[in-house]
Amino acid sequence: DFYQVGALGVWILWPFSEALVFFMLDIGIAIAQQRSHIHHITWSLIAFGIYMPIIYGFMGMGICYYMGLQPGTALLFSMLLASASYIIVPALMRSQAYKAKEAVYLPLAIAITLPFNVVIGTPLIYYCITKIW
Repeated sequence: DFYQVGALGVWILWPFSEALVFFMLDIGIAIAQQRSHIHHITWSLIAFGIYMPIIYGFMGMGICYYMGLQPGTALLFSMLLASASYIIVPALMRSQAYKAKEAVYLPLAIAITLPFNVVIGTPLIYYCITKIW
């Protein structure tokens, strides 16, 4: 009854939740092993984690405006671009950049960019879309 999607839905969704648990556990262990690298997080990296989602969000908004899409679609597309830094980048960095330290880029994505997008980024993009469309 946890998913409230029926018996078939539980069997479909269950492997994904289990995989997510193992992925998060693995990432947590990797960060704990690299805790000496946390001091590499600088103010410029924190600023990067704030201004890049804004830039990508406005790029998405411009693309949607140029294509003549609806405001709701524009908001979703803009936020998808703005949130790419904490959805796909950690997985790509881990698989492609072997020297990248999880103790630097994951706290930046999860502790800086994600809360910023939730509290400021999404309302800002929504406000701009409602004023332009």
